[in-house]
Amino acid sequence: MKKRNISLVLMAMTFLTLALSSCLGDNDDDIVYTDDAAVTAFTLGTLNQYTHYTSSVGTDSIVKTTVTGSLYRFYIDQMKREIYNPDSLPYGTDAAHVVCTIVARNSGSVILEGLGDDNAVYYSSSDSIDFTQPRTIVVYSNSGKGSNRYTIRVNVHQQQPDEFNWALLSETPGATPFATEGYRHIVTFGQRMLTLQDNALWQADSWSEAPTWNKVCDVTGIRQLAGATPTHLYALNNEGRLVVSSNAPEDWAGGIEWKEEQLDSDLSLLPDTEVRMVCLPSKTNRDTYHLVLVGSNSHLNASDNMTVWSKVEENDAYAEQGRWFYYTPSTGNKNQLPGLSNLQLVAYDGGLLAFGTRTDGTLSPLYLSRDMGITWPETKLINLPEGFSPTDNAYGMTADSDNYLWLADGTKGKTWRGRLNRLGWKEVNKTVTE
Repeated sequence: MKKRNISLVLMAMTFLTLALSSCLGDNDDDIVYTDDAAVTAFTLGTLNQYTHYTSSVGTDSIVKTTVTGSLYRFYIDQMKREIYNPDSLPYGTDAAHVVCTIVARNSGSVILEGLGDDNAVYYSSSDSIDFTQPRTIVVYSNSGKGSNRYTIRVNVHQQQPDEFNWALLSETPGATPFATEGYRHIVTFGQRMLTLQDNALWQADSWSEAPTWNKVCDVTGIRQLAGATPTHLYALNNEGRLVVSSNAPEDWAGGIEWKEEQLDSDLSLLPDTEVRMVCLPSKTNRDTYHLVLVGSNSHLNASDNMTVWSKVEENDAYAEQGRWFYYTPSTGNKNQLPGLSNLQLVAYDGGLLAFGTRTDGTLSPLYLSRDMGITWPETKLINLPEGFSPTDNAYGMTADSDNYLWLADGTKGKTWRGRLNRLGWKEVNKTVTE
């Protein structure tokens, strides 16, 4: 920025001089002077963005691009005298050299205060301003009698949006409460985790470094828990039929009542092992959920892939419950979910995230389906953490309401937690108007 340092006292005298001279002039009918001092608009120009990339061979580079600042709306809170952008600028945007347009009411004047000193300069739309920290401007009315101070914040994301990092929270060998089957049954139910172990239902209030599990009730006739919605628990019974809890969760302590689900295809097509179900809320209907059931079917010898079913659960008092629909495999689908043991499946980032153990005993990569379980391409967003090497399929994965993924290694007593950066960004108030 070009420095045109002036004192606030000199500026005030200048405005007063202009006001007095206007009163003595001959053009009073042409110019209207008011005491109103306010910012009516704030927009950004084009900004530079610097992004770090690492190639597949490990070469680092920084690529310079531009950001169209005018696409990011700034809100003006006239009560608090604050100006800010609720949608942060992309990571890597250069906030130290910002050209902006500030419009004052009735062609008032704008003064930019200095950083950490008493220097102030006249604002100019052609000069760049350092917005790496909040800046203060003083707006003077065209009469020179009114003024207001505003704080301007140019928000820039400080994280790469699609970066995912695991954090090892605990390592307590021998401290895990369940055998292999316990980890294979873990499902998320609201703010709780549920699992089936020794013909009993167990729950932990929430994921932590060392979850505390408590027995809920005895469960008989159930082979495996499949998943849960906010109000129902789904499972496979010993006859291989899909059942759903029919009594309220607050009554489970006295035992869970089960009701058989309706299918649109033959029961033999239903998964009988490695069964997992996830629940995605409807984007249009209240208390409505899209359910996807995935698992292995020992009867379908012609395919090494997992089988997929889906259903819409409606919880309106007058809604008629629908059937489960079988996804008939397509020979043209090159991204079917391969056969996996100890299948782990969670709803994450608006899709379905899955992994498990391959037939050769190694862990599979993570697959992310964006089309409700039809295709399962390998995701590049998330990798399993270093040091995750469980044995005997004693591991589990779930996701919580804060968009964290939790990963437990039952053989080594390790727990990891991680989240895509953008899923942790807070919503900023967007209701302020001029």
